[in-house]
Amino acid sequence: MKKQIGLFTAILFAVSTLMMACKAEVHSHTFSSKWTSDETNHWHACVCGEKKDESEHKFSIWKVTTEPTATTEGTSKRVCDICNFEETKQIIPVPEGFVLVEAGTFKMGSNVGYSDNKPVHEVTITKPFYIGKYEVTQAEYEVYCSYGSSSPSSSYGDGDNYPAYYVSWYDALVYCNKRSMAEGLTPCYSINDSTDPAVWGDVPTSINSTWNAVECNWNVNGYRLPTEAEWEYAARAGDNTVDSLTYSGTSDVNELEKYSWYLYNSDSTTHEVGKKEANAFGLYDMSGNVWEWCWNWFTDSYDTTTEGGSNPTGPSAGSNRVYRGGSWSDYARNASVSCRNYDGSPSIRIYDLGFRVVRASSN
Repeated sequence: MKKQIGLFTAILFAVSTLMMACKAEVHSHTFSSKWTSDETNHWHACVCGEKKDESEHKFSIWKVTTEPTATTEGTSKRVCDICNFEETKQIIPVPEGFVLVEAGTFKMGSNVGYSDNKPVHEVTITKPFYIGKYEVTQAEYEVYCSYGSSSPSSSYGDGDNYPAYYVSWYDALVYCNKRSMAEGLTPCYSINDSTDPAVWGDVPTSINSTWNAVECNWNVNGYRLPTEAEWEYAARAGDNTVDSLTYSGTSDVNELEKYSWYLYNSDSTTHEVGKKEANAFGLYDMSGNVWEWCWNWFTDSYDTTTEGGSNPTGPSAGSNRVYRGGSWSDYARNASVSCRNYDGSPSIRIYDLGFRVVRASSN
C-alpha cells in the first residue's frame, strides 16, 4: 500500500514538474495555427495555456439568416473577420414591406467618380432601423397624397406597383406624416410646432423658408426619409468598396442590369418595383428606377463634422436637398451607391424622382 502511495506521489510530482517546466522560460512555446476564442476575444493557444495575438473580435455587419415576418421573429448573425467566431441574435417581427438594417460602421463616399463623393469618411449607425424594401409605389402614395401639376403617365410608367414620381421633397414630408398618423404612429416632422400636415397649408411649389425649417424627431416611430448615411449604408449592404464605383448589389458594372433599371436597359421608362434582384440586405431598386430623396441638405464635398461620425444628419441649412441612387434615365455611374445628386430644390417635381421611407426600430 505504501508503495502504491509512493508511486502516485511520484507521478503527481512528475506532472507538476512538467507543467512548471512548460511555463518556465526554457519552454519553447508551440502555438496552434487555429484560433481559440470566447465571446469577446480570440488568440492562438499553446498547450501550456499561454496566449499569443490575443485581441477583441472584429465583427462584420449583421446579416439576416432567417427572415422575420410581421408576426414571427427571425435570426441574424455576424462573424469575426479574423477568427470566424459567430454571434447570433433574434430579430423582432418586422413591419410588412420593410427590412431591418442592423447598426454598424462603414466607409462612406468614394475616391473615384464625382468630386462631391469625397472625402471618404467613417460613419457609424448606432441604432438599427427599418427601411422599405421598395420605393414608395404610386398606389401607396395616392392613399394619402395627390400630385401637383404633373401626374404619372404611360410615358414614364403608370400603375399601382410603379414607383411614385413627380414628388417633391416637401411632398414626401406630407406623405410621411399622413401615413404615420393613419397607422397610429408618432409623426417625425413638425413645421411651426405642428405635426399635422393639414395645418401646414398648401405644399410649396417654390423654395420656402418655413418648410425648410422643418424639424425631425429622430426618436419616434413614424415614417421619415432616410439620412444620406442611412441610405448609403443600406444601399452598400456591407460592400465597402471606395476605390472604384460600386452599385447596390454588385461591384461589377457588367452585372448592373441584374439589379438596376438604368439608361441602357430601361426603355426610357420606370418599371414596377422589385422586378430586379435585391441587394444583400433584401432591398430592391436602390440603384436605378427612380432617384430617391434623402433628408440632407447638399454639400459640395463632405463636411465630416456634420456628415461623419455617429448618425450624421448633415448641415442645418442649404439650398438643395440630396437625392440618391440614379434612375431609369441615367448612366451607370449615377447608379453607384456613392453618387449624390445635388440639383434638388426641395420643391422640384420631376419624372424620375421618388423616395422610400424608413422608421426607427426598437430592436
